[in-house]
Amino acid sequence: MAQILLHGTLQAKIYEVDNLKVGSVGNVLTKSVHNIEETNGIGKGITKLYATVDLEKARVGRTRIIEKEHTNPKGNESFHIYCAHMASNIIFTVKDDNPIGATLIGSAYVPVEEILDGKEIVLNSLECLTLTSHKDAHVPDNFVPKIPLAGGHTYQPHRCWEDVFYAINNARHLIYILGWFVYSEITLVRNSTRPKPGGDNVTLGELLKKKAREGVRVLMLLWDDSVNAIRRAKDFIYIENQYFLGSSYDWSADGIKPEAIGALLIIPKEL
Repeated sequence: MAQILLHGTLQAKIYEVDNLKVGSVGNVLTKSVHNIEETNGIGKGITKLYATVDLEKARVGRTRIIEKEHTNPKGNESFHIYCAHMASNIIFTVKDDNPIGATLIGSAYVPVEEILDGKEIVLNSLECLTLTSHKDAHVPDNFVPKIPLAGGHTYQPHRCWEDVFYAINNARHLIYILGWFVYSEITLVRNSTRPKPGGDNVTLGELLKKKAREGVRVLMLLWDDSVNAIRRAKDFIYIENQYFLGSSYDWSADGIKPEAIGALLIIPKEL
């Protein structure tokens, strides 16, 4: 998107983050993480949330830090920003402050074109963004335990492989797969008593190629690919950062182990 010169005054108000959680088990997950932090002494188990306003890479606003509000932090802060910036988006970001750096919670983008007429806009939350937790890869039809949930509801087990098939097969714009390794020969729909249209003996690889041919963008971020790239690379960048999502696991070249040369967190230069 082309950048536009913003020259004038931008007024922004950040109210709150509503119902902040991860899927249906967010509160439990948050408490578990905090308990682990307290036990291991790596944190106080307290969220320190704040929000920022950016015009592309220029930070133009930041709220105060809000502590101990895991699900509904309220900022209610207004910003009167004098602008002379080239930008295509106004970026609102929520982060959790850490002793070193900050953890990204989420970002929202407002195209600059939407504010050029000077009218007030309200950035609403996006819909249909969910995370589903699964008990196992497959759950039989005779699943017996009745697990009570809040509001008088009962837990309904999901079938992981079938849910993955539905999500990929019904995708219209983007498929993003993140993980250590993807086995493309796996068949997602295996239960002959529960046939799915288009799912008979179709492997994951075939399904992804089918969606790519339909015009769906298929993206993958696989750590195994990074390790293979590291093995091939001749020049390295050493990263000493506890938040880097990678490791030297399963890496060995010419009999030299990464820990022997102090390179525990490494990526090839081209990455």
